[in-house]
Amino acid sequence: MASQGEVFARAISRLIGWIYMFCWSASFYPQPILNWRRRSTHGLAIDFPTTNVLGFICYAIYTTAFLYSPTIREQYAARHPISPEPSVRINDFAFAVHAVILSATVYSQFFPWIWRFKVSKSQRIYTISYVKLVVTVIKYIPQAWVNYKRKSTIGWSIGQILFDFSGGVLSILQLVIDSALEDDWSGITGNPIKLALGNVSIFFDLIFMAQHYIIYPDKRVALKDDDDDGLSRPLLVDNEREIVP
Repeated sequence: MASQGEVFARAISRLIGWIYMFCWSASFYPQPILNWRRRSTHGLAIDFPTTNVLGFICYAIYTTAFLYSPTIREQYAARHPISPEPSVRINDFAFAVHAVILSATVYSQFFPWIWRFKVSKSQRIYTISYVKLVVTVIKYIPQAWVNYKRKSTIGWSIGQILFDFSGGVLSILQLVIDSALEDDWSGITGNPIKLALGNVSIFFDLIFMAQHYIIYPDKRVALKDDDDDGLSRPLLVDNEREIVP
């Protein structure tokens, strides 16, 4: 019979799991909302939503298999006899499915015939991968590069990064708690994708927060017609500026 401490810890794990799922899921909304308000995708690297779609489809398949495939669960139990229950949780699956839907929505905003948004002609897909972890690394690099080239984060929502950072921290915390409850730290290595996703997200989120709040804090003014993502026109034109919320 489980002790009260163990019952409490499991409850905390479930709570953290759903909070991280909410944070990571919420991180998908600021960008499409910003695109909608600006009626433009200028400032957002197309690679980010493109690789997100593929990556989260893979992650959704991964979580589905660990939750609902008897064969996969049996193989996992055989490899981890001390803690045969996979550390993949229903909140991981819910997040993955939601992420696929929202990522596809943001990707679709790059098609003017669907949303009637202003899209930069220079936007091209950088690269894609078939492994979610590699996709996660790849998807962040082009956005960091676009911010660096423009010396600005205008057109790109910091809100998604704040939620993403919170989700990454809580995701790893849930994994640690679950492994501690099983008294077997192989539960962490047994779910390397979740562990790596959290760490990679945190790493790049810190870079993005530094770009937004420290490196380019004064670049909060955008031209009304931000052609070529602001690379070909100066930002400091008094009679053409508008404050971006």
